[in-house]
Amino acid sequence: MLLSHPFLLFVSVFLSRPLSDLHLAAELGKTLLERNKELEDALQQMYINNDDQVQEIEYLSKQLETLREMNEQHAKVYEQLDVTARELEITNEKLVLESKTSHQKIDRLTGTMEMLHGQVESLTTRVEELRTLEELRVRREKKERRKTVHSFPCLKELCTAPRYEDGFLLANPGSVDLAESRPLDEENERLRDIVSSLRSAVSAERSQREGTERECASVLQEFERLEQRLLGAEGCQLRVQELEAELQEMQQLRKSRVCLIRGMEDSLETLLSNGPETDTPEEGVRQEEGGRGRGRGLGAAGGPGEEELQRHGSERHLRPGRFGQEAGQLRHTC
Repeated sequence: MLLSHPFLLFVSVFLSRPLSDLHLAAELGKTLLERNKELEDALQQMYINNDDQVQEIEYLSKQLETLREMNEQHAKVYEQLDVTARELEITNEKLVLESKTSHQKIDRLTGTMEMLHGQVESLTTRVEELRTLEELRVRREKKERRKTVHSFPCLKELCTAPRYEDGFLLANPGSVDLAESRPLDEENERLRDIVSSLRSAVSAERSQREGTERECASVLQEFERLEQRLLGAEGCQLRVQELEAELQEMQQLRKSRVCLIRGMEDSLETLLSNGPETDTPEEGVRQEEGGRGRGRGLGAAGGPGEEELQRHGSERHLRPGRFGQEAGQLRHTC
């Protein structure tokens, strides 16, 4: 179709001119054929660039699909992190309550132990006082017996006599001391029983306190471990925020590229719609008169257009590598 249009123009010009202008008509036909060839080459290059842009659009569509899948995966990760954070908060609250209960129990047991130690000390002091009183009583009775023996000579003779000495010592003092020492012995036995029971209670409380301390230590270790897990969850949340920021940057980059592609499509449509069309002999005569000058002008104007097309083609060849690197980085971060 492009070959038939300049040919008809050439025939109309040839028929409207005399035979003396054959040379000028031949030059005009040659110029038109060269221009037609240039337009065909430019159109072919536009078709090639259009195919490249279609491939680039397909590549960007695939990248968009990959980003959507990664966004869905990130959303799932966010949900899992939220669930884990809630569980950690609940566990942390339980551990805090258990720690408070353990501290209260330890304080209560410490108070009980202090009270028992005070009771043991008071009972020990009481036992020492009773022993001291018993010794004083025994000494006083001995002194009274000695005074009685010295005051009565007959008793002294009986006490010093060998046959009555053992009987007196065993019968009279024993009968008096046994009657008075029985309540004291019973009191001593009762106090010994109390002391032994208190000692057993203290040992039981000590063992219970040690068990409580071990339990409190294990609770504190568990609390520290949960704090470390909570710190790890906070680090994961920061990483998720970084990934969200990177995803937003990728989406902005994708939007800018889509706008660039749309601008390139609009420029291509503008170039295609602004192509030269000559349907009448008057336009052919005008092209004949200004063919060379306009050909130069179009050649000069077509130069930057071709350079722009080549630059976009080179960008297309460079972009997939960069997109591949970005996709690889995203997969690596995920």
